[in-house]
Amino acid sequence: MDLATSQEPSQITEQKRIQSRIEWVDVAKGIGVFIVIYCHATWQNVPPWDHLPVSFVMPMYFMLAGLTYNNKKYRENMKEFAISRGKQFMIPYTILMALWILMAALMPSSSIQTWDELIFWFLYGAGPPTGSPHLWFLPMLYLGMIIFVVFDKILAGLPDISRWLLILFFPLATVFLNGYVATFLLEYFPFTAGLIPWRLGGVFMTAAFVALGNEIRRYMKLRDWTIGRLSLDIPAIVGMSMILVAVSTVNGFTDIASDNIGLVHPVYVSVWLYLTTGVIGTCITFASSSLIVKLTTRFKNFMIRVGNSSQQIYEIHPMILRLAPLFLGLFGIIMINPVESAINFWIFNYIFITVLSIPIVFYVINRVSILRFMFTGSKDE
Repeated sequence: MDLATSQEPSQITEQKRIQSRIEWVDVAKGIGVFIVIYCHATWQNVPPWDHLPVSFVMPMYFMLAGLTYNNKKYRENMKEFAISRGKQFMIPYTILMALWILMAALMPSSSIQTWDELIFWFLYGAGPPTGSPHLWFLPMLYLGMIIFVVFDKILAGLPDISRWLLILFFPLATVFLNGYVATFLLEYFPFTAGLIPWRLGGVFMTAAFVALGNEIRRYMKLRDWTIGRLSLDIPAIVGMSMILVAVSTVNGFTDIASDNIGLVHPVYVSVWLYLTTGVIGTCITFASSSLIVKLTTRFKNFMIRVGNSSQQIYEIHPMILRLAPLFLGLFGIIMINPVESAINFWIFNYIFITVLSIPIVFYVINRVSILRFMFTGSKDE
């Protein structure tokens, strides 16, 4: 018997609404992955449109982490959360960084840093200043989540205003670390390039976005982000996009991967404007994902599948990018490194990365237990 046939219509509607909640979240993750691939395919050499996504795409993932965080479950068991997320993020970070360093040693042209530089900055937990490997995202999200979880426990039971004050405190901590502490390090320990160990400045900014996402969960639950009428949804998305472009332009299309948010050398990058672009870009992504869920079926299902494997796709796709110059060489197109291929062949890069990385994740990584462990910290499907 079909379970739905034995239920009241109101129960069926509620089940559909809950399912829709899960779907738009997964679709948003899928949208984020395609945006990240674009940023890496161009290597930010196609201004301004390759710079615009960096002002919001990673904050969107941070806010999703807060949006899906179960406060009641983990307030009394923070150790369980720390261990489970540590496995999910830090095991892949360690294993894949080791592979990244090995790739730089065996194929020097595939990396803009040498293998020994990568080892130093891996141990330092930040950098390199010439360009961070994409895996920086994993420890930053993990540490940002841990900081948020600790404060969430401390503030439990206090007035709601305390949580909003916390959201204001986190960016101020970023300003202090990335400004005054970074200046001190640059002056007295120049080998650090003024970078904060383990990106703690960016970690506090991450915690701010996580906290914002969690506040959204408290007020909006997990309902979708559409107004309800397409004639209003589309203009709203277009209007927010225009505001995003304007604010991002003012703030220099900053990128949290560079860990340069706050009073830092050589320019000032506003934590408050970055917070603004992160929130606006996230709203656009959430509204777009909600529309995809409502208006499509096959594409929605594909995007859900991509979203469910977003971590693995994120982790593997830059490694595929390193192979792009080698592939172009088969056709007599000589590229020195991935940066050069991004300048001249970014469209090829995007297609090459997407066509290879997604099937590799779907049909290889997700189906082989040891690879699942390497990329997700767990052998479970």
